[in-house]
Amino acid sequence: MAVTLAAHAASLSQQESPNESLPSIYSYFSDISTAMVEAAQRGDWDSVTEGEQSCARLVSLLQTKAPVPANEVERQECMRIIRKVLADDAAIRGLAQPWMQELDKILRPASGSRLRVHSFR
Repeated sequence: MAVTLAAHAASLSQQESPNESLPSIYSYFSDISTAMVEAAQRGDWDSVTEGEQSCARLVSLLQTKAPVPANEVERQECMRIIRKVLADDAAIRGLAQPWMQELDKILRPASGSRLRVHSFR
C-alpha cells in the first residue's frame, strides 16, 4: 500500500496543475498515515520511512501550489483529516518510542502521593 501511495504522491507532485481538490490531497495524507501506523504496528520501519517520504512529496506539492479550501465544508473536511493524521503520528511515535511511556511511569508520582526529593548532605 505504501509503495502505491508513494508512486501516486510522486505523480501528483509532477503535475503542473493537479485537478485534485484540497480534501483529496489531504486524503492521501490520511491514507499514508494509516499505512504508516499499520507498518509501525508490524515493526516495518522501512515502510514507515517510505510513508514519510510520500508525505514530504505531498507537502512539497501543497507548498508550491498553495491551494486553499473552496468553502467552509471543504475547510472542515481538511481540518478533520489533519486531526486524524496527527493522531496517527502520535500513535506511530508511541510505537517507535515505548520507553517514553515507561519513563513517564517512573517519573510520575503515584496517585495521591507527593514526589519526594532526597538530598544528600
